[in-house]
Amino acid sequence: MAEEQSQIELLLTFFNYNLINSILVTKPYSFSQGEKMADSANRYVKVGNWIFEVKMVRAIRVEEYGKPYEAVAHVAFNGSDAFIDSYLSKNDNPFERSDFNTFLEFSKLMGAENFRYDRFHNGQRMSKNIKLLEKHEVQPNIRLVK
Repeated sequence: MAEEQSQIELLLTFFNYNLINSILVTKPYSFSQGEKMADSANRYVKVGNWIFEVKMVRAIRVEEYGKPYEAVAHVAFNGSDAFIDSYLSKNDNPFERSDFNTFLEFSKLMGAENFRYDRFHNGQRMSKNIKLLEKHEVQPNIRLVK
């Protein structure tokens, strides 16, 4: 029991230090091109008979953490799917194309295969699904001729 307690304390210390202090307080972690969260940190952690899984992320639109933010959104992860659960902005600022592309990129980094969202148009709910495929560089077919 004491060993499990120390594992839990170690895990909480790890999460508090790495996730809160390193990422949120000092600066956000920037992934390299093509790097996924699975390459740098696992979305699943096992402690005792429990597995802890990242299922929801809160995103804030702000230049520096701790400053007042312009918008907040929640992204839920279910298996290989990412879903924008909510979006709320100050002064009714719209969710722009650049925001959308940022959420797509984040979902790829988290290892999601599908990106889902709902939009309301003329009072009708429209569900959208985007397949997040890895982009492969096209290699030119080069032939040497005399």
